[in-house]
This record gives sequence, C-alpha cells and structure tokens, in this order.
Amino acid sequence: MATTFQLQVSTDNTFATTDYDQSGLTSDTQSVTGLLFDTLYYWRVRTTDDEGTSDWSSTFSFTSASPTRSFDLHAAFTLRATDPLFFGFEGTNGTYKTVRSGNDLCVSRRESEVFVDKLCIGPTGITVDAISATTGTIGTLTVTSISGGTATLTDIYATGNVIVPKTSGKGIKVDTASPTFGWRDLLGDIKTRPAAGGGAAALPDYVAYRGSIYGYRFGTNAPNNHEHEAFVEYHIPHDYVPGSDLFLHLHWSQIVVDTGGAAGVPGVSEWFWDVTYAKGYGTAGGAADPFIAPITTTCTQQGSTTQYGHMICEVQLSATTPSASQLDSDNIEVDGLLLVRVYRDPGSANDTLDQDTFVHFCDVHYQSTNMATKDKNTPFYT
Repeated sequence: MATTFQLQVSTDNTFATTDYDQSGLTSDTQSVTGLLFDTLYYWRVRTTDDEGTSDWSSTFSFTSASPTRSFDLHAAFTLRATDPLFFGFEGTNGTYKTVRSGNDLCVSRRESEVFVDKLCIGPTGITVDAISATTGTIGTLTVTSISGGTATLTDIYATGNVIVPKTSGKGIKVDTASPTFGWRDLLGDIKTRPAAGGGAAALPDYVAYRGSIYGYRFGTNAPNNHEHEAFVEYHIPHDYVPGSDLFLHLHWSQIVVDTGGAAGVPGVSEWFWDVTYAKGYGTAGGAADPFIAPITTTCTQQGSTTQYGHMICEVQLSATTPSASQLDSDNIEVDGLLLVRVYRDPGSANDTLDQDTFVHFCDVHYQSTNMATKDKNTPFYT
C-alpha cells in the first residue's frame, strides 16, 4: 500500500473544528483554498501505509496573506473586511488595485508610490478620498451594504443615470448627520369663486393692498366684517413620502399695525379650514374612495407689530394617530385630492384683531422623496 497523508487546517489549535480536512493525499505539498485573508491558521498531518495510521504530527502555524490582486476596471469585485461589502465601479484614469490601509481594505490608483483616488472599506462603511477631475474620476459607483455599512462621498458626478429602488418611500434625503426627507409646498393661490358658500357677502374684497398691488381682504371692521371665505384644491404629488404628515399654513398680513390686544398690542387672528379628502383611481362602474365628511381645523396667531409684516400660521393637518380635527396620514396617497375651504370669523371670541387682514396664499407643507413614482397610477411602486 502506498503512503498517503491526511492534512487538517484550522483556526483552532485543538482542531475541534477544521477549515480544511483532506485524507488520501499523495503529494508532500498541498495548496489550500477558501481561507480568510490575514488570519492565523494551525495545521498538522499524519500518514497511512501498510503498517496503519500514524499519530498526528506536531502542530504548526502560518498566517494567510493580505489581498493584493488586481482587477478589471469594468468588473465587479468582492472584498472582505470586518464589515463586508460588495461594490463595483468604472474608472477613467489608470489601473486600480486593492491595498490594505490600517484596518481598511482600499481600492486605489497608484501614482509615484502614492495612492490616489482611494476608496476604502472599513468596519463603519465606505470612504472616498481625492477623487476629482485632476486625479481621475470614477464615472459610476454602486454601493450595497450587506452588513449595515454606509457610503460617505464628498461629491458625486454622474454622466449617466442615477437609479434608485422603486420601493415605496425610497428617495433622496438631506442632512448627513440625521438624514430625513426634505419639505416642499403645495401652493394654494387665493382666488374667489363666483358663488361662494356664504353668498356674495362672503367673498373676500379684492382691494388695494400696497401702492398699485391689490390683494384679498378678509375683513375685520364693519362693513367688511363678514365670514369671508375662499376655496382651494390640492393634488397630492408623486414625490409625496407615503404615510408622512401634512401641514396647512396661511400667509397673511395687515396694512395697519393691529391694536386689538390688551394694552394696545396686536390682537390674535383665528383661521379656520374645512377639509375633505379622497384617494384617486375608483373603479369604473364599481367602487371608489368617497370624499369624507369635512373636518374643521383652526390656527390662532398674534398679529405683527410691523406694518405689512408677513405672517405664517400653520397647523398639522394629518397624523398617523389623528385627532377629530386631523386626517389619517396612512390614508394619504399620490393622486389623492384635498378640497379646502379657508375662512375667518371676526365674531369668534378667539379672534381679537381690530384691523383688516389680507390673505396671500394658503399652502400645504409635505415631505418629498425628491423622486417620481415608478408608475403613473396605483399601485405606483411596482
């Protein structure tokens, strides 16, 4: 019987578990694959021949090598670090290689023994250093974290498409320290209707505001102290963050400094909104989402001590746990409609203004993904 060998390799010097265990070997040299980079391994060997199987040899050790391979710039590749990630990119200047920098694994273009255009993987994520037009640019960069790491990039220059997931609520956030979706406005231009709900007397007066500029007056003083009203409609846009809260706000001012409060300070305005809402995309010949019975919400705000001072009175219109004066944020979706009546009741005990008010805009603040939806109609994200 020819002599054969059994080889064991393990990170455990007791060999309770093994990373490689192969018997029947006939060569006195053996190549072992599948090991980790920069790792201490132990190994031992024993023989089998006509006389039987020998005892194990003494235990020896070795440390596996660091990664030093090169790669094609147009090929995706995998690097292993404490926080493993997978990424691929295309470059435009030079040959990139993998190198080790401290505890990080890096991809870099080597220039005069100095590593430039460096992209490194570490336990906390990915960092990019000195990638610019003067040292060569990375044209496209795709980063997907397997273990929760993040990518920190100073600037991103894209000559092609930027592609994001089609999943609901994905988009572009702001603030690297505490990322969140930014805010946008649904603009509500104040315009009167020929037949307002309260009749002609409820129409705001379109009168001189300042110089040659005219505006809509929601009166306080007789004979203008009616319950003036206007009607505004809003369409929920395709960049709305599903489930996020909406905020109604009114832009208003006074052409005379108000003195309706105690000791002649400006008084307090009270603004009312009646709001109904319905989702879109009812079934032709079948069911559709009905406009709900209107809810009423209010906002009170003291007037300004500045003549023509621009004021903004805001109230939360929707919430995930709504009150009786709020909509349910979970029911708000793209292509839904808000129908709003905005008005002021000078007879309200909470409204103490003694000078006329002018309303300029009635808007809705909403959070934006800064992206369009995948589809133009429901379900939008598939």
